[in-house]
Amino acid sequence: KTDNKARYEEKKVNEKKIRKISNRVKALEYEIEQIEEELANMDKLLMNPDNISGMQVYEDYEQLKSRLDETMFSWEKQTLALEKVQAKRN
Repeated sequence: KTDNKARYEEKKVNEKKIRKISNRVKALEYEIEQIEEELANMDKLLMNPDNISGMQVYEDYEQLKSRLDETMFSWEKQTLALEKVQAKRN
């Protein structure tokens, strides 16, 4: 009986981890979509040289690209963590 209870508790903790990481992955995916949308809008803006007045636009664009890279990296890490935790489920 104690063994079953321990297994149940372990399963409960594992499911909680899965939910937490899964929510993080979803949040990162949403953030990635938002950044990509912003970059697409900036791409359109940058196509017309009249829209560019100084280097700030380019700096903003580079910052956005860096943020996208960082977010993608976090997403990859969280996705791998999720796969590991889900593997323990079985």
